[in-house]
Amino acid sequence: MLHRDISINTLAYCRGADDRVEGVLYDFDLAMYVDANTPSSKHRAGTTAFLVLHLLEDRTLQHRLVFEYESLFYVMSWIIAYHKRGGAAIEGNPFGRWYLGTADSICAAKFGALRSPLDTLPHHKVLEDGLWRLQRLVRDAVFRMDDAGRSLRHPNMDYELLPNRGLNDEVLGLTADGFSRVLQWGDEIEIYERDRVGVRR
Repeated sequence: MLHRDISINTLAYCRGADDRVEGVLYDFDLAMYVDANTPSSKHRAGTTAFLVLHLLEDRTLQHRLVFEYESLFYVMSWIIAYHKRGGAAIEGNPFGRWYLGTADSICAAKFGALRSPLDTLPHHKVLEDGLWRLQRLVRDAVFRMDDAGRSLRHPNMDYELLPNRGLNDEVLGLTADGFSRVLQWGDEIEIYERDRVGVRR
């Protein structure tokens, strides 16, 4: 299943039955059941601030699993650079260029985010290593897709030819169950969550 609208408004967390922190993804209004490398409908879905580069460049491009990873990276970047302990936002949204402007200017801003070091607020530092891994994975996938297809500056990239060139989601290191493997967050989440709510055990 592809969610197709991973954003700051569709992610949450809670404690599971074993008292471990678990992520929650909800609001499946735009979700579709598809194989990891089978195209979905040709309809651009998603929240602009977290919409992926290729969908910004080509409104008719079909949704893929790789896009879910990229949207997650934008969401996590938003959290660690914009939200203080407890969830309140800092003054001045550093991500205004991700949703204000033309598709070209938004794409350029996000392209820069994939290539730049993460800007992390102090209380999110424990999550930094996992986000670096996700950033590198997404950046490498985007660049390899461009190399095998067409540049982001040319909106008619033929995504359907990529698997024929040996470039599918699995080759890119992207699988349906791969988020936790990429982030490798275990004790980091426990430490972060306890510090965030002020609990000491």
